[in-house]
Amino acid sequence: MGGLPKGEASNPLVARWQGLTLCNRVWTDGAASATYARGALIPDIARQLYGSPSEMLIEKAAKSLVWNLHYFTVLMDHVQDAGQIISNLGDRNAELRGQVEELKARAGPEAMASAEQWAVDLEGKVAWLRSELEGTGQQQASLREQPKESRGRVCSMETELLGLPRTLEEVRLWAMKAEEALAEET
Repeated sequence: MGGLPKGEASNPLVARWQGLTLCNRVWTDGAASATYARGALIPDIARQLYGSPSEMLIEKAAKSLVWNLHYFTVLMDHVQDAGQIISNLGDRNAELRGQVEELKARAGPEAMASAEQWAVDLEGKVAWLRSELEGTGQQQASLREQPKESRGRVCSMETELLGLPRTLEEVRLWAMKAEEALAEET
């Protein structure tokens, strides 16, 4: 706090880092890095806290919590459902194996062959469902990567957006010069 400039209470507030985005690499500059380490330059928090009304910040936090809760609840429901199905099929498979053993003991070769085929078919279904469960896990991993990709796109859009006022100012200056040149010609 000792490095703050002195001034009157009626003086307007001026932002120190107007063009600060998440893409800025403050740690590459020694002075900015020291300021960052002291906690004075945390881009995301500073931009959100000083640039947004508190109601909007609270609303964003609430929406984020709700969406994350919804996403993870749905994902856990899918995983639990798949686990229950696999467990049920495994139990059914064990039951059928017991029935096959009974049939082997008292039935002829035809009944034994059909029972064995039935058990093999059910084992195939269990293997297929296990592969589906693994596929669901892979989808979950890919869904976790999507927010990282979108952060990069948002970062580049922020940089573009911050450059627009500068471009607008250049166009205004050019228009004023053209207007002056036109006024001189007439």
